Amino acid sequence: MTEKPKILVIRLREIGDTILLTPMLRQLKRLHPASTLDVVCEDRNSAVLRHNPHVDKLIPLPRKASVWRFLQFANRLWRENYDLVVDSQAMPKTAVLARFTNARRRLGFKYPWLRDRLCYTAPYLRSRAQYTAVSNLELLQDDRVDFTDLRLEVPTDKTSEHASEPIVRIAAGRAIVAINPATRFEERRWTYEGYALIADRLSKKGFLPLILYGPGEREAAENVAQRMTEPCLIDYATPSFLELGCILSKCELYVGNDGGPKHLAIASGVSTVTVFGHSPDPWTPWANPKHRVIASAKTGHAIQSCGEVILEAPSIQAIPVERVWRQVEIALGLQKQAA
Repeated sequence: MTEKPKILVIRLREIGDTILLTPMLRQLKRLHPASTLDVVCEDRNSAVLRHNPHVDKLIPLPRKASVWRFLQFANRLWRENYDLVVDSQAMPKTAVLARFTNARRRLGFKYPWLRDRLCYTAPYLRSRAQYTAVSNLELLQDDRVDFTDLRLEVPTDKTSEHASEPIVRIAAGRAIVAINPATRFEERRWTYEGYALIADRLSKKGFLPLILYGPGEREAAENVAQRMTEPCLIDYATPSFLELGCILSKCELYVGNDGGPKHLAIASGVSTVTVFGHSPDPWTPWANPKHRVIASAKTGHAIQSCGEVILEAPSIQAIPVERVWRQVEIALGLQKQAA
């Protein structure tokens, strides 16, 4: 590549997947310090990268762009004359964008379709079981990559930091535990009753359960709060994504479903206990006792993540409360030891 290469990374859609991309962005800047690094994203995941110090420019693509708008967008990328393009999704749409750039080196994950040979100069076959942050680094296919640097980062701003202040005041010295019962995917949702029981036990131990919700998720939080017998915190203004990151940074622990808030908690330095109906390994740092999992039998018998598979639970809804509580106690015990 040139002395000052132009690099483009493509990452549309999910917030959690975008957070898991941040170690790769950091590595690209480390490997090519004189480069300009642009990212194609959508409005829904742009907040993750808005203040990222390694990104020079965000290029938003409307999610439901017409064919004509899409072609105009692709033409804009072609005129930028990128040296390296990294497609971290390898969807048909993102593969076409990568090809339209006509960059000399175009990287993308390999799928059993013709588009791999047409769109990428170096398609990479990833392991579906590998932690996604590691897979993103492997995609670079560069021997200089530091695979020990897996820190997720979502920088915030001063305005967002103020959102946590009322919650800290209400806590009045009590340690806060974030409970996240919300998810868009039914197969990833543990029971409201289970989260209510966990929150009650935490409250009795002196913690303040903070029931998390984002835009359109208030009903899920209320379903948990209504089933509780102990006090919790649910009456607060719906936070933006960056505000949620600041709130999570004040918490002792995250307990909840897999999704964007879980990865944001990890980026905020918070220990996590995540309930899975699918394999936790692509979505949880391996062999890291700070981040614990409980998974249903759909996962299989062995996992690389810290936690356990409940073989007698055929689905996420069948995972017993006691097994989740066990992981919560382990996580809290580790926190106490660290303190």
